[in-house]
Amino acid sequence: MFSIYAWMLFLVPHAEHLGIPPSKAIFLSTIGGIGGIIGRTIFIILVGKGINVYIIYIAIGLIGTASFLLDFISSAYAVRATLAFFQGFSFFIEDALMSSLLKDAVFDDRNFNMAVALGSFVDGLGATCAGTITGYLFDVTQSFTMVFIIVGFIRAVMVVHLFIVWILIKRRRQDVSSDFDH
Repeated sequence: MFSIYAWMLFLVPHAEHLGIPPSKAIFLSTIGGIGGIIGRTIFIILVGKGINVYIIYIAIGLIGTASFLLDFISSAYAVRATLAFFQGFSFFIEDALMSSLLKDAVFDDRNFNMAVALGSFVDGLGATCAGTITGYLFDVTQSFTMVFIIVGFIRAVMVVHLFIVWILIKRRRQDVSSDFDH
């Protein structure tokens, strides 16, 4: 959740830093929100069709990661709006996905409440740290573009991490099911 809060806090200042007037920069948040609403709608459809939530997360994570890593391509408003749309699209889906991921990752239903509590706690830590760490990165680099690219790398690590976790969960489920077969 670090990256979504960093994005929310610095999307508009980043655009203003690139020379976009505040009266236009503020609409990037709205464009990101529209992307998010469309993303959540698509997420509902995909989950309804039974698409694996890990596949959804990895695909959406790659889209969001790319939108941050491509932050350097242009300061034109149309480009900023497109990036904001895809960032909102991916963030809103990822936010909605968390419950599904927790549900699948917890093997013993008695641990689900603790998993939700710990997940919420870690989300809170990410939210708390996002402004401070991202602000510090800006102070050091003097570039929101560099900060957004760093956020992109953080997101890339998250996607790779989730992919590894998905493989480990699949392996554990296979081991557990083979134990019941004997």
